[in-house]
Amino acid sequence: TEETTRIRLVTPQFIGIYETPQAVTAAYNKKVGTFSYSMVGEPMINALGKVPLVPFYAGEKLTEFEAVSPFLDLAYTNVQYFQDESTHEMAISTAEFPILAGKGKGSDIEIGPHKIVILPADGDLKYVEHSGAALEAGRKNLEELRIKAAYCGLKALSADSTGTSKTKTASEAEMDYIDNNSDLKVAADAFEDSLNMALWYVQRYLGEVKDDEPSKYMAKMNGMYSVTASDVQEIGYLMELKNLGQMRLENFYKELKRRGTLSDDFDIESEVAFADENADIPAGA
Repeated sequence: TEETTRIRLVTPQFIGIYETPQAVTAAYNKKVGTFSYSMVGEPMINALGKVPLVPFYAGEKLTEFEAVSPFLDLAYTNVQYFQDESTHEMAISTAEFPILAGKGKGSDIEIGPHKIVILPADGDLKYVEHSGAALEAGRKNLEELRIKAAYCGLKALSADSTGTSKTKTASEAEMDYIDNNSDLKVAADAFEDSLNMALWYVQRYLGEVKDDEPSKYMAKMNGMYSVTASDVQEIGYLMELKNLGQMRLENFYKELKRRGTLSDDFDIESEVAFADENADIPAGA
């Protein structure tokens, strides 16, 4: 078995394959800091006349091939949640064991279900237990992080409209389009455009279309990618009621389905049954 490094170089004019010859693979050129590559065979003419590279940006574009995800806050919140959860579990494992404390003259005593302890007149023996206040504060903090994570997820679905003028320039119309669409909707539209461009490249490579012809096949992304600001607020209130134990899970699902957040084929009864079966499994953010 031989391991060979191969590079496929694609240019608008040709496509060439380069490899590291076996004789020089182990001989790393430390002065230049690179391997020596040589072309394998003859280069192939690039019939497309273009480099078929289709970038896709699922967030705010910073520069070429670099973007910021709209779910960055959600990712940080998840990290914080699992760090705090680990600390909380460690605190519980420490606080759940009471400490036996006594006062009086020191003596070796045995503690057990079939033992009796005789103390001097001024002696005292008792268990010191954690009040649980700090543990309750930790539990509430985890609940708040769950709600925060849910809000971060909803934020990417939030669609706010600020445009009121009926007469708009092309730039204003484009900005209003962005304002009226959620981050997830904008990402879905960008993915649809990228996918259609990739399909066109394939058809052009197969000779089914020419440079000035549109694609014969088009991809379409369907789904609910945005909710209004009022929907986000209402869903947030519902989540708080559910987390506080003031709303049944079945009613919570019904409200989400009524608002169109859940699909029509979402089976509420089976999901409630699933939640009951897994009630003892700790929920993550």
